[in-house]
Amino acid sequence: ANGFKMAGVYINNKQELGIGGGICQVSSTLYAATLYANFEIVERVSHSLPVSYMPDGMDATISEGYIDFRFKNTSEYPVKIIATATNGTMKVSILGVKDKDIEVEIINSRTGVLPSKTVRTADETIPQGYKKVVSKGTDGYTVSSVRVVRKNGKEIDREVLTRSRYN
Repeated sequence: ANGFKMAGVYINNKQELGIGGGICQVSSTLYAATLYANFEIVERVSHSLPVSYMPDGMDATISEGYIDFRFKNTSEYPVKIIATATNGTMKVSILGVKDKDIEVEIINSRTGVLPSKTVRTADETIPQGYKKVVSKGTDGYTVSSVRVVRKNGKEIDREVLTRSRYN
């Protein structure tokens, strides 16, 4: 009804088809733009699994009525946000007054391992004493993201952003 089409979504740590799949590429690209604009991140949640279109730690999932991405323009001036999608590439530009002496760097680092879990289910077709491996699974991991702000090359701020967890 809102013009969304079927595409890949993550449900219970698996990719499935769902209405509005792919919309997170917009929120993730906007998230990256707001990080580099040095805006305050009010609300951001990573996906449960890594995404192919953003580096780990740079994604922002949304789910209507449940999870949102929100930021605050902390500059002294209003800004204009321009978003375009062309040939499968998403681009977000934030236009406003920029302090040319300010440089922002985002550092994403893997910080931990989330061991895969064994799930056993009964299957009457398999003889007793045997087991069938349906999926070996893969370990997950956590990512820590840090925003470093420099003025004239000198670090003036270092902020630990929200941590990301990829199952």
